[in-house]
Amino acid sequence: MLQCLGCILVVFATTSFGVSFVMKEKFRLQDLKEVETGILLLQNQVRYIGAPLGEVMEGIGLKLNGMVGEIFARIGSDLESRKGESGSVIWERIWMEEGRYTYLTGIDLDEIISFGKTISFLERTGQENGLDLLLISIRTIENDLQSKMSKNQKLYGSLGVLSGLLLVVTLL
Repeated sequence: MLQCLGCILVVFATTSFGVSFVMKEKFRLQDLKEVETGILLLQNQVRYIGAPLGEVMEGIGLKLNGMVGEIFARIGSDLESRKGESGSVIWERIWMEEGRYTYLTGIDLDEIISFGKTISFLERTGQENGLDLLLISIRTIENDLQSKMSKNQKLYGSLGVLSGLLLVVTLL
């Protein structure tokens, strides 16, 4: 009886481990979509309204969910207070500090942080071009991740179950 319970727990644990890989990719995709939404909102504000960047970022932070929304809100509040830092330095610093609390990978964060170099351009066209490039990059990453997820979703689940069964057979 105790062996049977142990076998069930081993299979459950390895299956959960496989599912956790799938969920991690799913949460990364959600964070990327939130960043994309934030960048689209920022793009609309830059193109059509021309409001101060700090106010715009805080407003975007309120519209977004999760940690990405908090990052945009914090960037907005720091841009409002400035403390002698440029917009690009604030963008980079906050994404470096807070980005580790998201599911974004280093490649994702590098793309987002590299956009920060264009954020403090005084001319609107430079900001618009930087936003366009970032959107293209994020959409490319999202498409690659979606194709990877569809391919690996069944693989990770099956691998978890099979590895659990292998352990059970080996231990018995």
